[in-house]
Amino acid sequence: MARMSVGEALTNLVFACITDLKDVKCSRNWMWPAKLPGEGAALLDACTAMCDVMKKLGIAVDGGKDSLSMAARVGDETVKAPGTLVISVYAGCPDITATVTPDLKCPDGQGSLLYIDLSCGKHRLGGSSLAHCYGQLGNISPDLDDPDMFVSAFNLTQKLIKDRKLVSGHDISDGGLITCILEMSFAGNCGLDIDISCDSDTRTHPRNRGQSERGWKYVKCCRKYFAKDLMAGEFQEKYQKS
Repeated sequence: MARMSVGEALTNLVFACITDLKDVKCSRNWMWPAKLPGEGAALLDACTAMCDVMKKLGIAVDGGKDSLSMAARVGDETVKAPGTLVISVYAGCPDITATVTPDLKCPDGQGSLLYIDLSCGKHRLGGSSLAHCYGQLGNISPDLDDPDMFVSAFNLTQKLIKDRKLVSGHDISDGGLITCILEMSFAGNCGLDIDISCDSDTRTHPRNRGQSERGWKYVKCCRKYFAKDLMAGEFQEKYQKS
């Protein structure tokens, strides 16, 4: 949960041009029933996970607040809120015009719709909106598995923004890829005809890929419009010299 909170905060920032990823500072808010049995240890585990991933990403916390009494007595029952970490990130923006908006655009009928997969090909649905719709919780939730890959994808996206090669962008988080696509098309007042292929591996089924909750999608200007599904490593190799 803590690693995903850090990742989501950064995916919300990636489409604004900033000075450098290492200039990013974080404000964090722990909302936790820490006084109840076992919750203090869970909070320590989450805090350790947050610190470890931030070190690998090269960012840091410089403030925030704690809400560590997230429980109340109702009659003879103790009702507690689930442990939650809320992170806000900020950094200097040297050029406020170098931003990418989420509305889907296809300038002159040309462009590339790219899905940058930061899940390392693992389409995990634990805790997803899809699982909730089926009355399930799931047992494997999304995670930020490879901070180095995340840094590479973040920095390369920033370079493409600075070079004015991106026209639209949207993070993939709650609701997964399908929600990202729908929100981009709603904002752009347009429709999409999406073909997502799959093989016999159920993990790559469009249902799973459409709900996987880590990465981002954007439109890159080029001569031909097409849809492309890229692992972040492929993305880096393909576009680092563009």
